Amino acid sequence: MQQYKTSLESYDAFMRLFRRFSRLCGADIMDDNFRVDYRTITLCSIIASYMVCVFYSVFHYYPNWLDVLEVFSLMGVGLQGAAKLYNCIDHSEQYRRRNRFLQKFLRIHSDHPKDNAVLMNVMTKIHVFKTILLLSYFFGMIMIGGFPLGYYLFYGQLKLAMNFLIPGVDPSSSLGFGITQAYHLVINVLTVVGIGAMDLIILVVVASVAGLVDVYRNKLEELDELLDLEDETGSQVRGMVAEIVELHQEIVRYETNLRDRYEMVNFVQLTSSVSFIALNLFLFYVYDYYHVIGFLLAGVFQLMEFCLLGTIFSVKNDEMTLAIYNTKWYQLARTEQRSLQLILARSQNSVELTALNLLPLNVETFVNIMKNIYKCFAMLITYMEPL
Repeated sequence: MQQYKTSLESYDAFMRLFRRFSRLCGADIMDDNFRVDYRTITLCSIIASYMVCVFYSVFHYYPNWLDVLEVFSLMGVGLQGAAKLYNCIDHSEQYRRRNRFLQKFLRIHSDHPKDNAVLMNVMTKIHVFKTILLLSYFFGMIMIGGFPLGYYLFYGQLKLAMNFLIPGVDPSSSLGFGITQAYHLVINVLTVVGIGAMDLIILVVVASVAGLVDVYRNKLEELDELLDLEDETGSQVRGMVAEIVELHQEIVRYETNLRDRYEMVNFVQLTSSVSFIALNLFLFYVYDYYHVIGFLLAGVFQLMEFCLLGTIFSVKNDEMTLAIYNTKWYQLARTEQRSLQLILARSQNSVELTALNLLPLNVETFVNIMKNIYKCFAMLITYMEPL
């Protein structure tokens, strides 16, 4: 992994990667002159055509429930792609403001060795998870894209990796199979590029909360060090407390904005990931299609990403509260004590990432979801055994 001297360099490198992905699908929302162009319209049209093909395939295969389930397992991809694309385009100005805020914040604190160290630690972890996430996506793309060729080489038969059809095209003919497979490849690539881009921006914007809180904790530690100095002045202490209060307010506004912005996206992500993983796990058991391992891997990492981001919110909010408790507030003047009391009271009513306020996003939720997926999988197997 490339080494960076400052957290700002690391952040800028991450954003350059995001913009490469987003430009390909016409959603470069970090461009101040961003407008919906032909690429954006093309992507939206392909998503719409994908959903049409999925619904057409459901009616085509009915009442063959195994084929219907296989098609339904793909529907969640289109839904979450549409939800994330709409979220990014509709809130493009907010994303640009968040980007400018983070760049300014990192530029200021990159010159502070202690702050830069904690921010670099956060950015390094973001880069690591980014690499794992994208590798899982590309692995899935290769598995799915290469399945028809592998199946033909081993069995001498034409077989599609994804079981959705194009209206009016017969995949049993050579020409129809070629057209359908070419369409599948386009969907496959755009899924990786489009959803990958949206997940990248969500990852860095949400995970940056950890860096904000770590700098906030550093400021409280600096306040303690200032209070221990014999020659400290009241103006220095008041200035430091004011800076801490302002930073805390900025963190709360930042978290509240993210919570409100992602409630619907989180809901779509959770529901689509659960159905996607459960159905593909079942289909892998029934058909022995090893290419769905790519689907499963990408689905699990997506679900894990969102639950981990929610855990970051919870853990960092707890750390903010404990940091205030542990500071030497009793050495402050009464006015500064009241300021810390106010932010302490606000910290106890912390912000959480949820799915439409129905379910909190955290590691516990991830574990419970995986348990329930296993239960559904076991139930489906039990149902299939007599057939």
